[in-house]
Amino acid sequence: MTISKHLTALLFAAIGTAAMACTSALVSGSMTRDGYPLMWKHRDTGSPHNFIAHHQARHGSYEFIALHNSSDSTLSEAWIGMNRPGLAVMNTALYNLAPDTARVKDLEGFVMARALASCRTVGDFATLLDTLPRPMGVQACFGVMDATGDAAFFETNDHGYKRYSFPSGTHHATVRTNYGLSGGTGNRLGEAREKNAQYLLRGNTALSHETFIDTLSRSLYDSTIGRDRATGLDTLLWDNGDMIPRCISTASIVIEARPSATGDGSNYVMWTSLGYPPCSYTVPVTFDNIPHDILPDPITGITPMEQRADELKAPIFTERRKGRYRYFSLPAYLRAVAQAQNKQ
Repeated sequence: MTISKHLTALLFAAIGTAAMACTSALVSGSMTRDGYPLMWKHRDTGSPHNFIAHHQARHGSYEFIALHNSSDSTLSEAWIGMNRPGLAVMNTALYNLAPDTARVKDLEGFVMARALASCRTVGDFATLLDTLPRPMGVQACFGVMDATGDAAFFETNDHGYKRYSFPSGTHHATVRTNYGLSGGTGNRLGEAREKNAQYLLRGNTALSHETFIDTLSRSLYDSTIGRDRATGLDTLLWDNGDMIPRCISTASIVIEARPSATGDGSNYVMWTSLGYPPCSYTVPVTFDNIPHDILPDPITGITPMEQRADELKAPIFTERRKGRYRYFSLPAYLRAVAQAQNKQ
C-alpha cells in the first residue's frame, strides 16, 4: 500500500500511541559553526526503540532517510527525516491547540513520511497540509527546512495550521517544545524545556550538532530553579519533564543541510544518537551510508547503539512514582554519561 493510500485509510480510524513530547530547534546557517542550517529533534516518546531506514525512490516518490519506531514493520511513520531534493521535516506534539477529533488522531508520522516522499520545499509542505483530508488527525508543530535555505514551523491541528516562516537569510535559532504560540497562554507543556534550551544556546553563534546532541540532550539544567541539577547536593532527582533528557527520551538527531553542487539535499548529514541520549553516542548518516550501529537487529528489532544505551541507562532510573514520573540516581547518571562519552 502506498503512503498516500495508507494515510487516507487511517484517517477514518483512531490509532493508539503513547504520549509524545520532544524538544526541537531550527537554526539558520548564520548561527552555526560551519555555516549550514540545522534541524534538531530530541525525541520523547512511549515507543522505547527506534531505527534509521533508507527509502529508495519509486513510483514517483523521492528517496529519503527517516527515523522509525522499532514496531513500524511497514516503515509507514517517519519521526524526523531528509529527502534527496533537500526537504527535512520533524515534529513535536502540541497540547494546547483545539482538541483531537476522537475518531482521527496520531497521524503525524504518516504525514511526515508522505512529505518526505513527495515534497521538495517548505512551500510544497504547506500545499500538502492544504490538500490533506479534514480532519487531518494531527496536533503538532512540524519543523521544515529545504535546500533553498527556507525554514518554517507549522502549528497544525485537525482543520488547519499557523505558519511561522524563516526565509532564506534570516538570522535565527528557534526552539519549540509542546505548546503552540497560536494556542494561547494556558497549558504550556514543555515551557521549562524550551527555556532550558534557550539558556544553553544564548550567546553562541557557532552552533553545531555537538551543541545539541552532546550538550543540550545531556544537560540537567532546570530553568524552574535557575541552575544545573547535576551541580546540586541531591543524589535522587525527580524526572518531572522540566529537564531536556527524560526517562522517555529515545533519540537526539540533528540534520545538517550541507549544500551540494546540484542544489539539492545530496550532501545533507543526519547526525544520529539513538537510545537514551545521555547514554548514547553519535554517528553521521548520509544517503550513501547508514552505519550498522543504528540498523535494527533482525530478531529483537533493537539497534546495537540502543542496546548499549539501554545497558548504561538501567541503573539510573530507580523508582516509579505517580504513573510515568520517575526518580533517578544522579551518581549513576554521571557515571553513565562519562562511559558514553568514551565511545565518542
